[in-house]
Amino acid sequence: MRKNGQRRLKGSSENDLNLTNEVVRMDIVEKVKFWIGCLNPKTFKEVMVKEKGKGDLVEASKNILISSLVMVLPTGLLLLLLSLVMASRFPSYLGLPLPALAVAYVVACLVLAPVSFLLMQGAYWVLARLLGGKGGYREQAYLASLFTSGIYVISILGLVPCVGSVVSLAALILLIYLQYLLVMALHKLSSGKSAFVAVAPIVAFIVLYFAVYLLLVAYLTPVMVAGGPVPVPAQVN
Repeated sequence: MRKNGQRRLKGSSENDLNLTNEVVRMDIVEKVKFWIGCLNPKTFKEVMVKEKGKGDLVEASKNILISSLVMVLPTGLLLLLLSLVMASRFPSYLGLPLPALAVAYVVACLVLAPVSFLLMQGAYWVLARLLGGKGGYREQAYLASLFTSGIYVISILGLVPCVGSVVSLAALILLIYLQYLLVMALHKLSSGKSAFVAVAPIVAFIVLYFAVYLLLVAYLTPVMVAGGPVPVPAQVN
Protein backbone atom coordinates (compact mmCIF):
# COMPACT_ATOMS: atom_id res chain seq x y z
CA MET A 1 0.00 0.00 0.00
CA ARG A 2 2.87 2.28 0.79
CA LYS A 3 4.32 1.69 -2.71
CA ASN A 4 0.95 2.37 -4.32
CA GLY A 5 0.67 5.58 -2.32
CA GLN A 6 4.16 6.65 -3.40
CA ARG A 7 3.30 5.92 -7.03
CA ARG A 8 0.09 7.96 -6.79
CA LEU A 9 2.00 10.79 -5.14
CA LYS A 10 4.69 10.67 -7.83
CA GLY A 11 2.08 10.56 -10.59
CA SER A 12 0.22 13.49 -9.03
CA SER A 13 3.44 15.53 -8.82
CA GLU A 14 4.26 14.83 -12.46
CA ASN A 15 0.74 15.82 -13.52
CA ASP A 16 0.97 19.04 -11.51
CA LEU A 17 4.35 19.81 -13.11
CA ASN A 18 3.01 19.15 -16.61
CA LEU A 19 -0.02 21.33 -15.88
CA THR A 20 2.20 24.14 -14.59
CA ASN A 21 4.39 23.97 -17.70
CA GLU A 22 1.30 24.06 -19.91
CA VAL A 23 -0.06 27.11 -18.07
CA VAL A 24 3.30 28.89 -18.43
CA ARG A 25 3.39 28.14 -22.17
CA MET A 26 -0.19 29.39 -22.61
CA ASP A 27 0.59 32.52 -20.58
CA ILE A 28 3.58 33.34 -22.79
CA VAL A 29 1.58 32.70 -25.98
CA GLU A 30 -1.22 34.98 -24.75
CA LYS A 31 1.31 37.66 -23.83
CA VAL A 32 2.89 37.52 -27.29
CA LYS A 33 -0.54 37.83 -28.93
CA PHE A 34 -1.37 40.79 -26.69
CA TRP A 35 1.93 42.53 -27.47
CA ILE A 36 1.45 42.08 -31.21
CA GLY A 37 -2.10 43.40 -30.86
CA CYS A 38 -0.73 46.55 -29.23
CA LEU A 39 1.09 47.34 -32.47
CA ASN A 40 -2.27 48.37 -33.89
CA PRO A 41 -2.59 52.07 -32.96
CA LYS A 42 -6.35 51.77 -32.43
CA THR A 43 -5.91 48.78 -30.12
CA PHE A 44 -3.11 50.50 -28.23
CA LYS A 45 -5.29 53.56 -27.59
CA GLU A 46 -7.91 51.25 -26.05
CA VAL A 47 -5.23 49.51 -23.98
CA MET A 48 -3.99 52.86 -22.65
CA VAL A 49 -7.52 53.62 -21.40
CA LYS A 50 -7.95 50.19 -19.78
CA GLU A 51 -4.49 50.17 -18.20
CA LYS A 52 -4.64 53.79 -17.03
CA GLY A 53 -3.02 54.27 -13.65
CA LYS A 54 -1.05 51.03 -13.77
CA GLY A 55 2.65 51.55 -13.36
CA ASP A 56 4.78 48.49 -12.73
CA LEU A 57 8.48 48.57 -13.59
CA VAL A 58 8.88 44.90 -12.66
CA GLU A 59 6.15 43.86 -15.10
CA ALA A 60 7.59 46.18 -17.74
CA SER A 61 11.04 44.61 -17.31
CA LYS A 62 9.55 41.10 -17.50
CA ASN A 63 7.77 41.99 -20.74
CA ILE A 64 10.98 43.27 -22.29
CA LEU A 65 13.02 40.30 -21.03
CA ILE A 66 10.60 37.68 -22.39
CA SER A 67 10.13 39.43 -25.74
CA SER A 68 13.88 39.99 -26.15
CA LEU A 69 14.38 36.27 -25.54
CA VAL A 70 11.88 35.52 -28.30
CA MET A 71 13.75 37.95 -30.57
CA VAL A 72 17.33 36.97 -29.73
CA LEU A 73 17.06 33.19 -29.39
CA PRO A 74 16.65 32.43 -33.14
CA THR A 75 19.52 34.79 -33.95
CA GLY A 76 21.67 33.26 -31.21
CA LEU A 77 20.99 29.73 -32.44
CA LEU A 78 21.85 30.78 -36.00
CA LEU A 79 25.11 32.39 -34.83
CA LEU A 80 25.93 29.29 -32.78
CA LEU A 81 25.35 27.05 -35.80
CA LEU A 82 27.51 29.27 -38.03
CA SER A 83 30.24 29.40 -35.39
CA LEU A 84 30.33 25.61 -35.19
CA VAL A 85 30.50 25.33 -38.99
CA MET A 86 33.28 27.92 -39.24
CA ALA A 87 35.20 26.74 -36.17
CA SER A 88 37.78 24.91 -38.29
CA ARG A 89 38.71 28.06 -40.25
CA PHE A 90 38.17 30.64 -37.51
CA PRO A 91 38.60 28.89 -34.16
CA SER A 92 38.51 32.11 -32.15
CA TYR A 93 38.06 35.84 -32.29
CA LEU A 94 39.50 38.27 -29.77
CA GLY A 95 40.83 35.28 -27.89
CA LEU A 96 37.41 33.62 -27.43
CA PRO A 97 35.97 30.57 -29.24
CA LEU A 98 33.26 31.52 -31.71
CA PRO A 99 30.55 29.40 -29.96
CA ALA A 100 31.33 31.22 -26.72
CA LEU A 101 30.88 34.54 -28.51
CA ALA A 102 27.47 33.40 -29.79
CA VAL A 103 26.37 32.51 -26.26
CA ALA A 104 27.81 35.77 -24.94
CA TYR A 105 25.80 37.66 -27.55
CA VAL A 106 22.53 36.13 -26.34
CA VAL A 107 23.34 36.75 -22.67
CA ALA A 108 24.42 40.34 -23.34
CA CYS A 109 21.21 41.07 -25.26
CA LEU A 110 19.05 39.65 -22.46
CA VAL A 111 20.88 41.72 -19.86
CA LEU A 112 21.01 44.95 -21.85
CA ALA A 113 17.46 44.87 -23.24
CA PRO A 114 15.58 45.76 -20.01
CA VAL A 115 18.31 48.20 -18.92
CA SER A 116 18.42 50.06 -22.23
CA PHE A 117 14.62 50.11 -22.41
CA LEU A 118 14.25 51.67 -18.95
CA LEU A 119 16.99 54.21 -19.71
CA MET A 120 15.36 55.13 -23.01
CA GLN A 121 11.98 55.55 -21.35
CA GLY A 122 13.71 57.69 -18.74
CA ALA A 123 14.97 59.95 -21.52
CA TYR A 124 11.44 60.22 -22.97
CA TRP A 125 10.01 60.97 -19.53
CA VAL A 126 12.56 63.65 -18.59
CA LEU A 127 12.13 65.38 -21.94
CA ALA A 128 8.34 65.26 -21.66
CA ARG A 129 8.45 66.70 -18.13
CA LEU A 130 10.74 69.50 -19.27
CA LEU A 131 8.15 70.40 -21.90
CA GLY A 132 5.33 70.46 -19.34
CA GLY A 133 4.26 66.82 -19.25
CA LYS A 134 2.38 65.45 -16.22
CA GLY A 135 2.58 61.67 -16.67
CA GLY A 136 4.43 59.29 -14.38
CA TYR A 137 7.53 57.32 -15.33
CA ARG A 138 6.25 53.97 -14.06
CA GLU A 139 3.02 54.12 -16.04
CA GLN A 140 4.84 55.31 -19.17
CA ALA A 141 7.43 52.52 -18.97
CA TYR A 142 4.78 49.85 -18.42
CA LEU A 143 2.60 50.99 -21.34
CA ALA A 144 5.63 51.40 -23.60
CA SER A 145 6.78 47.87 -22.75
CA LEU A 146 3.60 46.50 -24.35
CA PHE A 147 4.24 47.78 -27.86
CA THR A 148 8.04 47.57 -27.54
CA SER A 149 7.66 43.86 -26.77
CA GLY A 150 5.53 43.50 -29.88
CA ILE A 151 8.25 45.22 -31.92
CA TYR A 152 10.83 42.80 -30.52
CA VAL A 153 8.71 39.80 -31.45
CA ILE A 154 8.08 40.84 -35.06
CA SER A 155 11.77 41.69 -35.41
CA ILE A 156 12.28 37.97 -35.97
CA LEU A 157 11.12 38.64 -39.54
CA GLY A 158 14.36 40.55 -39.99
CA LEU A 159 16.09 37.18 -40.40
CA VAL A 160 14.24 36.62 -43.68
CA PRO A 161 16.57 37.45 -46.61
CA CYS A 162 15.74 40.63 -48.55
CA VAL A 163 13.12 41.57 -45.95
CA GLY A 164 15.24 42.44 -42.93
CA SER A 165 15.93 46.09 -43.80
CA VAL A 166 12.28 46.75 -44.68
CA VAL A 167 11.10 45.16 -41.42
CA SER A 168 13.62 47.16 -39.39
CA LEU A 169 12.58 50.45 -40.98
CA ALA A 170 8.86 49.71 -40.56
CA ALA A 171 9.43 48.66 -36.93
CA LEU A 172 11.31 51.89 -36.19
CA ILE A 173 8.57 54.07 -37.72
CA LEU A 174 5.89 52.16 -35.82
CA LEU A 175 7.87 52.42 -32.57
CA ILE A 176 8.16 56.20 -32.94
CA TYR A 177 4.46 56.60 -33.76
CA LEU A 178 3.25 54.50 -30.82
CA GLN A 179 5.62 56.33 -28.46
CA TYR A 180 4.19 59.59 -29.84
CA LEU A 181 0.64 58.43 -29.06
CA LEU A 182 1.71 57.38 -25.56
CA VAL A 183 3.45 60.69 -24.78
CA MET A 184 0.53 62.75 -26.08
CA ALA A 185 -2.08 60.75 -24.14
CA LEU A 186 -0.16 60.32 -20.89
CA HIS A 187 1.58 63.70 -20.61
CA LYS A 188 -1.20 65.77 -22.20
CA LEU A 189 1.24 67.51 -24.54
CA SER A 190 0.53 69.04 -27.93
CA SER A 191 1.11 67.00 -31.06
CA GLY A 192 4.26 69.00 -31.90
CA LYS A 193 5.83 68.55 -28.47
CA SER A 194 4.85 64.88 -28.39
CA ALA A 195 6.46 64.32 -31.78
CA PHE A 196 9.66 66.00 -30.59
CA VAL A 197 9.76 63.84 -27.45
CA ALA A 198 9.20 60.67 -29.49
CA VAL A 199 11.89 61.44 -32.08
CA ALA A 200 14.70 63.26 -30.26
CA PRO A 201 15.99 60.39 -28.03
CA ILE A 202 16.04 57.96 -30.96
CA VAL A 203 17.97 60.41 -33.13
CA ALA A 204 20.45 60.94 -30.30
CA PHE A 205 20.80 57.17 -29.84
CA ILE A 206 21.42 56.59 -33.55
CA VAL A 207 24.09 59.29 -33.63
CA LEU A 208 25.76 57.82 -30.53
CA TYR A 209 25.56 54.30 -31.98
CA PHE A 210 27.31 55.27 -35.21
CA ALA A 211 29.91 57.30 -33.33
CA VAL A 212 30.80 54.28 -31.17
CA TYR A 213 30.73 52.02 -34.23
CA LEU A 214 33.17 54.24 -36.14
CA LEU A 215 35.48 54.41 -33.14
CA LEU A 216 35.50 50.62 -32.85
CA VAL A 217 36.17 50.22 -36.57
CA ALA A 218 39.03 52.70 -36.40
CA TYR A 219 40.44 50.86 -33.37
CA LEU A 220 40.08 47.25 -34.56
CA THR A 221 40.70 47.50 -38.31
CA PRO A 222 44.51 48.01 -38.13
CA VAL A 223 44.78 45.11 -35.69
CA MET A 224 42.68 42.75 -37.83
CA VAL A 225 44.64 43.66 -40.96
CA ALA A 226 47.94 43.08 -39.18
CA GLY A 227 46.66 39.82 -37.70
CA GLY A 228 47.99 40.58 -34.24
CA PRO A 229 46.29 40.61 -30.86
CA VAL A 230 44.07 43.47 -29.81
CA PRO A 231 46.24 45.95 -27.88
CA VAL A 232 45.37 46.50 -24.22
CA PRO A 233 45.90 50.04 -22.87
CA ALA A 234 48.77 50.14 -20.38
CA GLN A 235 47.86 50.67 -16.76
CA VAL A 236 49.09 53.87 -15.21
CA ASN A 237 50.43 53.45 -11.68
